[in-house]
Amino acid sequence: MGRIEKWLQTHPAAARQTGISLIVISIIAFLWKDGWGVGAFTASLLIMAIGSLVIAIAPLYYVTARHIALFVAIGWILELVIF
Repeated sequence: MGRIEKWLQTHPAAARQTGISLIVISIIAFLWKDGWGVGAFTASLLIMAIGSLVIAIAPLYYVTARHIALFVAIGWILELVIF
């Protein structure tokens, strides 16, 4: 079990508040960037996709903070190269 998972289990109230605030910030960003219709649709699709991925992958203890940082870095690089 990683450090982040241990912290989440020992501080459930702070973890819940952090998670909810990150979700709200991302939804607001989608609504601001894409408008009400497309932003709400995109946010709901991504929340459903991430939820299913967390449920599928988390019990395997395969994804670490290094993996997440690598995925984010690749996403930023692709975003900058393509657009």
